[in-house]
Amino acid sequence: MRGKVLIAGIDGFIGFALAQHLVAHGFEVYGIDNLFRRKVATSVTPIASVEDRVHALSIGFEVCDVTDWPHLLDVLRRVDPDAIVYLAHQPSAPYSMKDRDSCFETTFTNTIGPLNLVWALRELKMDVHVIVIGTLGEYAASNIPISEKGLEISYGPLKEILPYPRRGISFYHDTKILGSLYLELACNCWELTVTDVMQGVVFGVLTEEIDGRDELLFTRFDACEQFGTYLNRLCAEAATKDVSLTVYGSGNQKRGFLPLRDSIQCLRLLLENPPKRGEYRLVNQLMEVYRLEDLARIVKRISMEEFGIFTKIKYYPNPRVEREDIDLYKVEKGILDSLGYKPSITLEEEIKNTIEICIKYRKRIPRKLLKPRTRWRP
Repeated sequence: MRGKVLIAGIDGFIGFALAQHLVAHGFEVYGIDNLFRRKVATSVTPIASVEDRVHALSIGFEVCDVTDWPHLLDVLRRVDPDAIVYLAHQPSAPYSMKDRDSCFETTFTNTIGPLNLVWALRELKMDVHVIVIGTLGEYAASNIPISEKGLEISYGPLKEILPYPRRGISFYHDTKILGSLYLELACNCWELTVTDVMQGVVFGVLTEEIDGRDELLFTRFDACEQFGTYLNRLCAEAATKDVSLTVYGSGNQKRGFLPLRDSIQCLRLLLENPPKRGEYRLVNQLMEVYRLEDLARIVKRISMEEFGIFTKIKYYPNPRVEREDIDLYKVEKGILDSLGYKPSITLEEEIKNTIEICIKYRKRIPRKLLKPRTRWRP
């Protein structure tokens, strides 16, 4: 065994795929999850019961909400992991903007959970490496390259390197910014060891371990406007045959993207190569940057060339409040490159794979929930 890893949020899109990947690479895995997503969204791919998932992988698991302080403390004491991968956030920007209750739920989960974790580690005096999934959406949108090393600021003769400015575009993003500040403070004060992963938009559903043949091993795949990631939603729309591809605003927005199989590969690399004890390590995690309109055109082309599906692109007034005029959006990712990360598949190949899975489970696609319904402005 290569050590015991506790995955908080193991039942989610990334969590269950990561669990399979780590088990395949010799790690012992224990998972916790509050099963929130099963209650509020339907997966396009069929997903097995928690009991069947646990049995299939021979891992430990228990239902636990990270906001439940006594339970989380007890889990950490009993499991005594060598490392923790924290994926237990409410992950949807639209959900956080839907109404007051959803906003408060997001804020509570995404701030109290990480705070409970760092205080538990302090109380238990646990010397473990914690990997937390942040988001590239924490950074303020600008034409200045986003560096893991920070931003050099000049004021007259004075120069200083400061953290890259943060500015969220939703209450969800702001909770992730606050979580990052909490983590860095805990590292500075208590010598916790944390890798904060600023991750791009994850797409796809297949990995080395999930080949699409065994439904028991599928991770969840959301396509609705609340929880579906951009490319996954486009692939689901294409698979329906008669639903147009949805682009918000001009489509000129640029985002970092990476396939699910690369997301879990990168997380494993970070587990295998922890930072120094007491260090707060910020890592940008993505494969490449793409314009949203360009991705819609690629999905449209692949749908026709590979599956004979003709689909149209439809531009909707942007329901979000975000900049669409960033032409030079660039994200540096030196740490993962230095650890040996190389994309394992091309964008076009993974889009083809994803459309194929969506076609297979076409009847499960939530057609009425694909289009934008949650608007930032009243």
